[in-house]
Amino acid sequence: MKLSELTFDETNLREVAAVEGFVGTWQSRFGQIRFLPQEAEAYGEGSAWRAEYGAGHQCELVVRGDELHGSWMENDRTGAVRFRLTRDGRHIQGAYGRGEKPPLLDWACWDRS
Repeated sequence: MKLSELTFDETNLREVAAVEGFVGTWQSRFGQIRFLPQEAEAYGEGSAWRAEYGAGHQCELVVRGDELHGSWMENDRTGAVRFRLTRDGRHIQGAYGRGEKPPLLDWACWDRS
């Protein structure tokens, strides 16, 4: 098959979903998680975000490119975390680490409401 014979779905040609696509409540393996910019419409590089999940647990996040990076906190436990929207903006590819470890454990989110 020649490359010129291939066709591409238009959704594969779109750019990455915008950071404001995080806003709202999502489902995850840890229950619901809600993403909020700290200031109204603060979506740019370095802007502060917060994510709330579980019973009073939270993530403090900053925008880096098209991702959110920061740390999660549950009582006396903490670790690194990062979240990235899929290209279509319908899912979040997240990862977290425990303590000083890098964010390599899965924290996927889906079903935005």
